[in-house]
Amino acid sequence: MNLKDPETEQFANVVSPTITARHTMSIAPIHPEIAITPFAAQTSFRLGAVIVCHAVVDFFSFLFIPLISVIEGHLKLTPAQGAMVIAVGSICSGLIQPTTAWICDRFNTRLPGVLGLLCAGFGALLVGQVQTFGQLLLLQVIASAGVGAFHPVAAAATGKLGGSRRSLALSGFYMAGMLGGMSGNVMFPVWVQGVGQGNAGVGLRSLAWAMIGAVVFTIVLQVAIGRLDHKNRRAHGEVPPPHIPHRWRSVWLLYAGNAVRFTVNSSMMLLVARWTEMEAVARAGSLELSDSLRGQASIHNGPLQAAMQLGAGGAAMVAGAFVAQKHERASLVLCPLLGALAIALFPLTRGLDSATASLVAAGIVSVIVGIGSGALVPMTIGMAQRLLPDHTSLASGLMLGGAWTVAAIGPPLAQLAVKHTGFANACLMIGALTAASGVLALWLRCPESGEGGPGGAACPVVGGTPLLSPERADS
Repeated sequence: MNLKDPETEQFANVVSPTITARHTMSIAPIHPEIAITPFAAQTSFRLGAVIVCHAVVDFFSFLFIPLISVIEGHLKLTPAQGAMVIAVGSICSGLIQPTTAWICDRFNTRLPGVLGLLCAGFGALLVGQVQTFGQLLLLQVIASAGVGAFHPVAAAATGKLGGSRRSLALSGFYMAGMLGGMSGNVMFPVWVQGVGQGNAGVGLRSLAWAMIGAVVFTIVLQVAIGRLDHKNRRAHGEVPPPHIPHRWRSVWLLYAGNAVRFTVNSSMMLLVARWTEMEAVARAGSLELSDSLRGQASIHNGPLQAAMQLGAGGAAMVAGAFVAQKHERASLVLCPLLGALAIALFPLTRGLDSATASLVAAGIVSVIVGIGSGALVPMTIGMAQRLLPDHTSLASGLMLGGAWTVAAIGPPLAQLAVKHTGFANACLMIGALTAASGVLALWLRCPESGEGGPGGAACPVVGGTPLLSPERADS
């Protein structure tokens, strides 16, 4: 038995404490808790390193979104081209995740995730050098593919290192990503405006210094998980064959719900950016969006994007700590309904008595939108990992990148809706889509019952009898 494997440690303590004592007599007294202390400390370092690196990756992943208006002005892009840049990021980040996850599960490696962190930094390194729309798209492909490659690998490592507190560990992992994204949303516009002093090219080129951080944390991540065993040794043979189709059915339902919520999230990124532009133009009494107004809009865009992440990350931590498995389905139903209401009210935050009042109101609504569209992502990852215990990277990749690929349609559709129906109607459409993801969760049902749709027995991953035995439910 390799006691340096955190999963093996947990299994030894839960199932047979005497095994732990027998295998640790040479290094510690015969007491299970004392015996695993050195390895618990090592696991804590690894888990902490992965969580911090997630914050770094998501910091870089929010380079283009808060700066999209500035980049559009700098490269003379149309709003449709700006929406396409955001959409390409979703496509590349999403498509690579299931592929990366399969490679990691198949060849028992974490290397693609480590290299992904390094690639994520290339966006900041080169964004100031691009001169055409095509070059910008290519850079977005490289950077977003790196972001995507990191996520399933890191999420699987977090679930493994979290042991019996998988849900809480994944919530912390998710919250760290939100904090990193919030920092990127706020810092990148301030950085570009502060260094450039009105010259977008100078400000964008100065972002290259951030690449140093990407290199440093790539080394940290390799040290933390490079040699961490990828396989779940206890998973083989645990799932009764009759349960396998039902498990995959539940996984695909979770995937569909995440795909809808991610589409809502990507759509709101675009709608929030357009909100700040409309506010800047209206408050200035201008008839066109000048470069100076674009800069002003980006300063407000960042905090509002961060507010959505704050809502998602904060609520995710609460859910991970306090929501029991039997209440997971109810959460998947109710949270999107709350988000749908907030999105429908978002247009009402424009044109209030003062710019500050509008910004504060929009910030509050954005937090609630984040709760509805993103707070339950770590919960769905944990559920999928429990359903597919020997394919945790694949499960993570489906819940994250596989679903995020679909979200690529969000920004272009939102831009079309704004153009042809108006901002308020576009928000109503996105709100209705959010509510639909909550309704979809009603179809999570018990495999043993053979029933589907509302009114059937509760799904074991959200209530009723667990598919996994209690001591292994979070393994």
